[in-house]
Amino acid sequence: MDTALTVSLGSLAGAVVTGALTFKASAQANKITAQANANASMLAERKAESEAYERAQKLYEQQLVMLDRQLDRVRAQLDRTSDQRAKEQDVSNLLRDQIRTLESQVRVLEDLVSKLQAGPGRSGPPRAITS
Repeated sequence: MDTALTVSLGSLAGAVVTGALTFKASAQANKITAQANANASMLAERKAESEAYERAQKLYEQQLVMLDRQLDRVRAQLDRTSDQRAKEQDVSNLLRDQIRTLESQVRVLEDLVSKLQAGPGRSGPPRAITS
């Protein structure tokens, strides 16, 4: 019976050692799998971030192009407005000169009318209208 007990104990010890080694190998495999999954997850996250960055950069560049075109339109409008303002100032100056001339003519005519109303012998001949 000693032989059977020894064989049984040897088999039990072998089974325990085998179980322990199997457990350790399984734990090691699970750890490696978890690291691989973490790496894969991190790579997927980096890829998603990279794609998001590329989309944002493309949108930013499109916005820059659009703003540049808008700036060109505003500059062209400013040029047209400046030209129009200069023309209107020229017209305004011309009209002011005409107003001064007309005011001068009105003063001369008022002076002439008052002299004519005063009577023919009281003043000299009427002055000529000058412009």
